[in-house]
Amino acid sequence: MLAYLRLLAAIIGSNFRRPALPYRLTFILTYRCNFKCVNCMIWETQDYSREMRLEEIDAFFGRNNRIQWLNIGGGEIFLRDDLSGIIRSIYKRLPHLVLLDFATTGFFVEKTVLLAEEIARRKPRRVLVTVSLDGPEELHERLRGVPGSWKKAVETFKRLKGFERFGIKPYFGYTFCRDNADSLPMTIEEVRGIVPGITPADFHLNLAQTSDFYYRNSSFLDKDWAFGEHERISGALDAFLAAKKGGNPVISFLENAYQNNLKLFLKSRRAPLPCKALSASCFIDPYWNVYPCVSYNAVLGNLRERGFKLKEIWGDEAVLSIQEGIAKGACPQCWTPCEAYQTIFGNALRAVFKSA
Repeated sequence: MLAYLRLLAAIIGSNFRRPALPYRLTFILTYRCNFKCVNCMIWETQDYSREMRLEEIDAFFGRNNRIQWLNIGGGEIFLRDDLSGIIRSIYKRLPHLVLLDFATTGFFVEKTVLLAEEIARRKPRRVLVTVSLDGPEELHERLRGVPGSWKKAVETFKRLKGFERFGIKPYFGYTFCRDNADSLPMTIEEVRGIVPGITPADFHLNLAQTSDFYYRNSSFLDKDWAFGEHERISGALDAFLAAKKGGNPVISFLENAYQNNLKLFLKSRRAPLPCKALSASCFIDPYWNVYPCVSYNAVLGNLRERGFKLKEIWGDEAVLSIQEGIAKGACPQCWTPCEAYQTIFGNALRAVFKSA
């Protein structure tokens, strides 16, 4: 209970001041990926020799042990052979951790189940696993570039449902793009044929967006594509929200706030709330470079070169200047869950009124 209260205090505090260190990290373990998604080129990355090593990860968590919300990501994290060791390090070194979350393609069914067993043995407070699913079977596999991936994703989700009693909650992650903006209801129905009882509350929604250094898609994905489709996407969101019932109340609040504010983002082309990147959170890539977020292409420092001491980078005057600019809207202007959730928490009153 004390850990939850500490996280609540950090969230409330983020409404009024910049904390001494972020309470949430986006921590990218690898850029390796076995998928060839049409809206992302992360899979073209070739240089893996500089990726973070397990002993470095353990040292980092040991020196930054007050992290309360950790998102680990890729690429596909299950392409790392030492993933179980990373999980052991997380739960050994981070006593204040309340929430661990990660996304996966769901392609490696047995590896995912084994990792869930490893996590369950650690008696986690809360774990969210997002299994990517971008349409009915044929459409999903066309967008993701891997035959057979749809059935594996659904099977992974189905197997993970058995771990809910251990605090591990699976969701499907549906990323809107031009090709699938109208296909969410059909996707839910098709999954329901395999996983009875599935509802819209089992789906997280996102929007395909651009990033020079992460998705590496700025050269071919029109960053403004969604603004021209805002009525179509907003209609899909309205239908989804009307059909959605139940679920964890905190997660439902976040999801509803994200989706309602997404409609505002599509109309205004600007983030609907002052962003909390470099205030509540930051982004660390597999080479230990620190960025403000998933979208802002500015390397603030390298943790490998700084002895894995995040505070040295966090308190730098240049970093403070960038954070002040972000709070005033001087940034790429995105609305992705990686940054939006802590932004919603950090603008709680505004988020409540804008989500009504």
